[in-house]
Amino acid sequence: MPLTVSLNDAMAMMPNMKLSNFAQVKLLARVSKSGNAMSQPGDLIGVIEQVTLGDKGSHTIVINEAVK
Repeated sequence: MPLTVSLNDAMAMMPNMKLSNFAQVKLLARVSKSGNAMSQPGDLIGVIEQVTLGDKGSHTIVINEAVK
């Protein structure tokens, strides 16, 4: 780390849930202690609560909390 990631509509897990469908999004980064996809106690997370999609700047997520 650090790691740079760019998100776009092509990465949507469901065709009707594209990023461009929303005015704001929540950015969250999680490091899984167990390696599982589902969040579990002990995982480390960082969150930016609201990001406006029109904002073309970069955002830094600081992973500074543990899932309880």
